[in-house]
Amino acid sequence: MGKGPYPLSILIQGTGPNLRGSFVELIDRLSSEGIATLEYDKRGTGVSTGKYEENNDKLIADARMVLAAMMKRTDIDQRKITIIGHSQGAIIAPALAFENPQIAAIVNLAGGVGDGIDIVSGGMRQTLLDAGKKPEAIETLVNAVTKLVEAKTAKANDQILTILRTEVVNGFIANDFSAEDAKGALAKIDNDDLQQIAQLRLGTQLKSVAMPVLQVFGSLDPIVASKYFAVEASKLLAHNPKSKVVMLDGLSHWFVEGAVTGSAQENATLGGNANSPRLIALVATWLSGILAIDADVKSIP
Repeated sequence: MGKGPYPLSILIQGTGPNLRGSFVELIDRLSSEGIATLEYDKRGTGVSTGKYEENNDKLIADARMVLAAMMKRTDIDQRKITIIGHSQGAIIAPALAFENPQIAAIVNLAGGVGDGIDIVSGGMRQTLLDAGKKPEAIETLVNAVTKLVEAKTAKANDQILTILRTEVVNGFIANDFSAEDAKGALAKIDNDDLQQIAQLRLGTQLKSVAMPVLQVFGSLDPIVASKYFAVEASKLLAHNPKSKVVMLDGLSHWFVEGAVTGSAQENATLGGNANSPRLIALVATWLSGILAIDADVKSIP
């Protein structure tokens, strides 16, 4: 039995009313390195009370309470608390780090970076460029999407919003979408989720924090434009010598080995989440080095 107090990693899951159990292999490896872990049921799931809402502010508030509770425990080394966030969890981790400079390090898995609408427009631009679309058509679409989001934030009237939605649909059509697919693409961005993203300040947060940051992407990610965000993350973390940005080839948004297309449908056939041995070794080795764990806490009881 190792001797405490122990380093701790708080693991935060991605979008959806998720229960504990998404990081089984990673938790096992971290425990073997002497790092205690905490994964929690989201609000309204499992043994957590309340009602689940897809609301970043409320989910950040929940994580804030979890962190505060852990900071009161005498069996946890308060100098060595880290946050690991996946997808939406990688939105929450920088927010906590920005508020709590005493956090030892954060790990962001498949998380976007940037401020506001740039998070969406930058990724959209890269995805369309990679698909071989014309730069002028891409910029027309990106500008239309930006105007729509800004108008909704400003609570523009329905007449203005209708005009802007038409411009977005036409922008997708100009990028070789069918009329039906263009309307479907509009539906994916004309919603509350995108409005929440437009309020994020991930770029400002990452650029401001002093603790080490590990930002990890999968090259086959169908949700996060990993190529674009890896470059942006490197720029934002250039001031932070202990930080690292890593692209894992052949892995998708869920970091499971065996991906070919990277799609959600394919991932459902592969099983598990964040269980790639490459990912697990990267995160565990990096955290162990950052935390400089003593031999007498290498075994978690």
